[in-house]
Amino acid sequence: MSQLIGYFSLDKTAARYSAFLTKIIPKPLYELEIPHFHLRCAGLPETCLYHQLDEHSGFVVTGLGLNLKAEKCVPLATEHWIEILNVNEPVLSHINGHFAIVLWDATHIRFFSDSLGLRTIYFRENGPGIHFSSRADWLNQMVDSTEINTNTFGSHWLAFNGLSCDQALTTNSKRLGQGGFATFDKSGLKIKNVPWEYKSTGDSNEMKLTQSLISTINIESIRQPSIGLSGGLDSRLLLSLTHKKDKSEFATHVFGVAAHPDVVISKKIADDFGLAHAHFPDINGDVDFVIDLAREYCCATNLIAPASTALRLGNYDQLNRHNKIMIDGGFGEIGRRQFLNRLKINLGNRLQHPDFTAVFRYFNLFRGNFFDTDFGHELQKSAIIELQNVWQEMPQIREIGIDNFLDLFSVRTRLPNYYAYEQARLDAIVPNFMPFAQPDIVELLLNLPVSQRQNSSLFRQMIAKNNAQLNSFPLVKGSTTYPFSYGTMAARTWTAVKTKLNLAFVDTLHIDFLLALQDYILGIIHSQSTKQYPFINLNYLKKCAADFYSGDISRANELDWWLAFEFWRQGNKIK
Repeated sequence: MSQLIGYFSLDKTAARYSAFLTKIIPKPLYELEIPHFHLRCAGLPETCLYHQLDEHSGFVVTGLGLNLKAEKCVPLATEHWIEILNVNEPVLSHINGHFAIVLWDATHIRFFSDSLGLRTIYFRENGPGIHFSSRADWLNQMVDSTEINTNTFGSHWLAFNGLSCDQALTTNSKRLGQGGFATFDKSGLKIKNVPWEYKSTGDSNEMKLTQSLISTINIESIRQPSIGLSGGLDSRLLLSLTHKKDKSEFATHVFGVAAHPDVVISKKIADDFGLAHAHFPDINGDVDFVIDLAREYCCATNLIAPASTALRLGNYDQLNRHNKIMIDGGFGEIGRRQFLNRLKINLGNRLQHPDFTAVFRYFNLFRGNFFDTDFGHELQKSAIIELQNVWQEMPQIREIGIDNFLDLFSVRTRLPNYYAYEQARLDAIVPNFMPFAQPDIVELLLNLPVSQRQNSSLFRQMIAKNNAQLNSFPLVKGSTTYPFSYGTMAARTWTAVKTKLNLAFVDTLHIDFLLALQDYILGIIHSQSTKQYPFINLNYLKKCAADFYSGDISRANELDWWLAFEFWRQGNKIK
C-alpha cells in the first residue's frame, strides 16, 4: 500500500522495533534504519515519494499532491516537494490533492496532512519515542490489546460517518485531522488540526467551475486516465467534460455484477460513444481467499462498509496493471446540495439553537443491534456529545446560511471520516484522485448560488451544454433507474415506487457472501473470543445468524456489518 510505519526515538534506540516494522512491511518500497529512526514504506512509486536530504534528515509523502494549473492538472513530484518543504514552516493549505507527509531530522520529526483530511497519520507515544503509521491497525499490532474509544466510535458506528477527526477509534492513539500538523521532540507530541474553511467570495459561476473541472481531469501523466463511470450524475458530468478530447486519450470503467443498472447504463454509454470501457465483476474465490480479502479490507478502511463490499471493490489492481490513473466522481454530492437535506427540511430554523439529541436522529444509519444495552447507550451518548462539539466549532448558521452550513459540515466530517479511509487503501493499489474533493473545486462549489446547486440543477445544465447526448441515458439511484430529467424529489419518489413494485434490481452480493462463509461465521460466533468480548449481545447475534441461515434474508445486512466489525476488532486487537 501507499502506507508507512515507523518509530522515532530521542535516545537512539529505534533498532529495538526493527523486527516488528519488518513484519508489518516485509518488502518495503523504501526503508531507513538509523539509530534514532526506523521507517518502512510500501506502495506505488507515484503515491509514495521518498527523499533523503542527508544522513539524518529527509521526508516521505504518501498520496498524490496536485497543482491545478490553468489548463491541466500536474501531480507533484519529488522535486516539487523538495521546494515546498525546504523551509522552516511549510505552508500546505493551498495545495490540492490528498497527502500525508513525514519530515524528520536528527532532533525532531514533523507530520502534515492535506487541508481536507483525505490522508492521515496515527500516533502512539512510547517513552522516549513515538510510533506512527498511516494505518491504525498496524499501530495497534504493537501492543497486547486495545479498547474501543467510545468518544469517536459512537458516531462512527451509529451515524453514516464519524464526526471528529482528531482521535483514533481505539484508545491510546491520536490522529492527524484536516490541515493537520504534529511535531515530536524532547517536549513530547504536539498536534494541531485546522478544520477546513472556505473564502466566501460570491464570484463563482458555471464558466469558472467548468474550466476548473476540465483542467482537473486533464491530468498530466504517462498513465491513461480512466473515469469511473456509473449510472450517477457526478461521473456523467465528468464524462461530459471530455467532449473535446480524443477518445484514445482516456478510458472508462465500472465495478459490479453485469445486471446491475450502474454496469448496464455505463456500458450502454460507452458503446454508443465508442469509448474504451472496462467492466470489473465481483471477485470470486475459495473461502480462505474471500476471508483474507474481507479481513484486509475491513481493517484497512476502518469499518466504513459491510464485509462483503471487499468483493465488489477488490479489482482496482486491474486498473494499475493496465497503466491507468483513476478519476473518481466521489463527493460530487457537494455540488448538488445533497448532504443533510432531511435535517434542513425537518428542523429548519431550529438548527440555530439545536437539540442535539433530535439532530442526531438524522445522522443515524442502522448497522445492527448486537452490542449490549449499556454499551449501546454509551455509544449513543458519546455520539451526541461529539456532534455537539463539532457543531459548535462551525461558523454560525446566520453568517453563512443553512445550506452552506450543512455542506461545510459535510466537508469537515465526511471527507476525513469516510472517504479518507478508502482513499488510503486505493493509493496503494492505483494512482487516483477525486476532482470534486479538491479544495479549489469545493470552494468554487460552495460559492455558487444555492439555487444552482439545489436539485442538481447546475450539473444537469453543464452536461446539456457540454454533451447533450448524455441526457438521453437514464440515471441510477441505488439499484434503480430513473429519467435523466427528474430532480431530487421526483427521482426519490420514482425509485421508491419501482422498489415497492419489485421493479428494482436486487443485488445479492452480501447474501451470497454470507452463505459461502456460513461455517466460518458460525464458528466465530460460538468461539471463546466472541463469548468473552464483554460488550456483545451474544443471544441477539446468535438469533440474527440463525434467522439468516434459516432463510430470513432480511437479517443479511446486520450479519454483514457484524462480520466487518469482528474483522476490524481482531485486526486492532480489541479486547
